Amino acid sequence: MPESTTNLSFYKRFRFEFLALGGYLALTCVYAHRVLAHFGSHIAGHGGDGWQNIWNMWWFKHALASWQSPYFTDMLHHPSGITLLFHTLNPFNCALSLPFDLIFGQPVAYNIVFIFSFVASGFTMYLLVKELYTNRAAAFIAGCIFTFSHFHFAHAQGHLQLTAMEWLPLFLYYLVRVWRTRKLRDGILMGVCLTLTTFCAIYYFMAGLLIAFLAGLYKLISDRKRVFEKKLLLGIGSGVVVFLVTGGVLLIAMLINYLNLEMLPAHDSIYWSTDLQAFFIPPWVSAYGAAFDGIWSKWTGNSAECNQYLGYSVIALGVMAFVLMKKGSRPWAWAGLMLIGMLLSLGPVLHWGGKTITNIPLPYGLFEFIFPFLKMSGAPVRWHIITLIASCILAGAGLSVILARVKERKLGKLSLGLVTAIICGIIPMLELLPQWVESRELLYNDFIEEMRATPGDWVVYDLGDANYSLLRQTGHRHKMIGGYVSRSTRQAESFLKKTPLLRALRGQARWEPARISQAAAELGLKFVILPHNHRARRYLEIQGLNLRWSQWGLEVWEIPMQAAAESQGDEN
Repeated sequence: MPESTTNLSFYKRFRFEFLALGGYLALTCVYAHRVLAHFGSHIAGHGGDGWQNIWNMWWFKHALASWQSPYFTDMLHHPSGITLLFHTLNPFNCALSLPFDLIFGQPVAYNIVFIFSFVASGFTMYLLVKELYTNRAAAFIAGCIFTFSHFHFAHAQGHLQLTAMEWLPLFLYYLVRVWRTRKLRDGILMGVCLTLTTFCAIYYFMAGLLIAFLAGLYKLISDRKRVFEKKLLLGIGSGVVVFLVTGGVLLIAMLINYLNLEMLPAHDSIYWSTDLQAFFIPPWVSAYGAAFDGIWSKWTGNSAECNQYLGYSVIALGVMAFVLMKKGSRPWAWAGLMLIGMLLSLGPVLHWGGKTITNIPLPYGLFEFIFPFLKMSGAPVRWHIITLIASCILAGAGLSVILARVKERKLGKLSLGLVTAIICGIIPMLELLPQWVESRELLYNDFIEEMRATPGDWVVYDLGDANYSLLRQTGHRHKMIGGYVSRSTRQAESFLKKTPLLRALRGQARWEPARISQAAAELGLKFVILPHNHRARRYLEIQGLNLRWSQWGLEVWEIPMQAAAESQGDEN
């Protein structure tokens, strides 16, 4: 067959998939038009944790260029360094950003990763629903509900690792495929997708693992004979092997470090749990959220996490699947999965209206007891990803059966199926309409370049905002004492709290200038950055430090090494 004919056949075969991709890209550009307006100078979102992700990309590139493991850094928590195995490094996003960073720099690379996550998340949900229910229009709308959900937009403000939802639906797609086709290829791709999920967010890996376990249990009960077919076991086994030699290596390293290091928990699981109202009340990220601020402002957690609104139109489409489908084909398994996701995200005890009802325990408490490492995450709200996936599949199921009923009917000269699909697509999109995605300019203080140019391999102690301090390091490129990581160790925190020099620099003790200089010289510490209103600033000059730069509410104090040198000379 001539090459041109082959290409024509390829595009004809997948034209709907290309249209779906184009649709998700166009809609993403509409939602993110403010990001596109400043594509080369601002990053998508509100900043905050976004600056941490800028650091992640910078460190990943630096580690690869210097032939280091990205999972351990000596740039933070000097002099010992610290593991990044439990940090939200999201190496897939970092790797995706690399070529764009090298060509265009930041923040273009960040924004491309942001847009990719929205387009790809919609498309992979489209593939999953199309595989389950065959209707492309229903699948496209389900993908829109998924990727343009409040949950997605809220995390896109800075949680780039949780914005990368794209690989979890694709993992489930190949899980369904390997069950149906028994093909080795589908099993291998299933393992690859689980690895990619793991390299974006461990939360999503755990969600995928739980869904796969529940799916296996369901099939074992409902269709036991087929579960043990040789081709199926071979396909699933190949996926497991692929995962173990890729993403599994990361999990094994995490387990070894978890057993050997005393990791500190990041969040309180009771505080970071979903309020039961959140499933039914539009949150702050909703275009209509201001009308309900008297409700959602009382919930525990914060604006990035408390965004579990499902949408009444989405629920209605899911209900239609049970009303219109035949008794034996109703999606009870997906409804059960949705309920499980809701229960897990509610956390250890019930929350209602911002009140923690401790005398009503929930299943997550038992789940956390059985798997104690979950206490390290302490954010049950993020299990909502399971609820979101199941609700989108249910909506796709309901819409597919509705469209099948009206497929051949006409509304005048128009296809009733087309009109129904448009209406059923517009209503949930209007209901889930978010606030427009904002962006923040990537700016460095003027003194950052001068710090970078200061001769010597100096160390910085930054007492400013944790995320901004990481951003500043990407500019001055000096090692830091301390520094924010998602999951720290007790050893690292103990060093920061108990080291006498650091206590003195924080204003918790008074030292003579010579003693400050000598102790700082031993650490290679030269600069201290702190806000104008920090309690320590009134003591730094007394302790011999010199104010070097001041800008945007920050001060940079320099520790002179002359006093240390004179002290050592006197001793000699």
